[in-house]
Amino acid sequence: MLLHEDTSFACYSLPGSTNFELIQGEILKLPICELPNESGFLIAEFENNRQAYFLSCSTKKTNPTFTFDATHNFNMVNITESNYLDLCKDYITYCQLNLSKIVLSRIKTIPVSLRADRLFHAFKNAYPNAFVYLINSTEFGTWIGATPEILLKRKFNQYTTIALAGTKPLIGNTQWTSKEKNEQQLVTDFILDELKNLKIEASSVGPTTVNAGNLQHICTQLNFKTETERCKIINALHPTPAVCGLPPREAKEKIMTSELHSRELYTGFLGPINFDNKDHLYVNLRCLKANNKQLHIYAGGGITADSNPMDEWNETELKVQTLLGVIEKL
Repeated sequence: MLLHEDTSFACYSLPGSTNFELIQGEILKLPICELPNESGFLIAEFENNRQAYFLSCSTKKTNPTFTFDATHNFNMVNITESNYLDLCKDYITYCQLNLSKIVLSRIKTIPVSLRADRLFHAFKNAYPNAFVYLINSTEFGTWIGATPEILLKRKFNQYTTIALAGTKPLIGNTQWTSKEKNEQQLVTDFILDELKNLKIEASSVGPTTVNAGNLQHICTQLNFKTETERCKIINALHPTPAVCGLPPREAKEKIMTSELHSRELYTGFLGPINFDNKDHLYVNLRCLKANNKQLHIYAGGGITADSNPMDEWNETELKVQTLLGVIEKL
């Protein structure tokens, strides 16, 4: 099956699954508070004004043979090391005065021509415990990713979310620093406070160390049961401190006025909803935007008053390598 650039589709594999699904349909943009009850795929940008793209499920196939070559034309801002270090120093000063944490992101452009379907299958094979996806629409272009971070999972009225933060190589020092532990605790506390504001009590598991490709993170899993409207939970959790900062409003304002690029779908969220009374929404990390001439890989890290700019740059390089290591083998 040949998929064309003007076809709206989502191809995805859930963590731990050997299968993948391909759904096609019509793209709509609607308020998150007006999510439909029909099955489909939800896609939200980092700065989304509480709106999201919804891909209705007109057709759904399991493990189809397909080809797709992304040919969208767009301009991207390539963030140099100098750009990043200068902005990181500014963020550290800002944290010393105003914030507990802020997330600084960047884009690394790779001049390579690879079919998007090949990348999807490569990521799926390399990261079987991640949510791996390939999505396309004329609305937002072509995106591919392998993200480890759950925003919200639902089965009927049972929910799960996670607090994920801290990053280091899988091989090497196994001890987390106080900075990394504190960063992860900030995310956990934020989620618990937001849930309490909705009168939701959650039980926690962790923190534990989890592996995501060639990286390790600190993770706390939070489980709860509620009849609260799903959209209220989504709007309360996004964006988490793991992708934005604390306090969220001030951190987001700083990001929107200082980052040199638009994040677009990076650090937004996406995933299938309403299939068998289940939702699987993931934070859009470890991702790239693609055309048939270049791949634009997104990465970021949490900045605090104790951050070291070069260490933060190296952390983003590690995150870029998570995908680049797979790409270079193709």
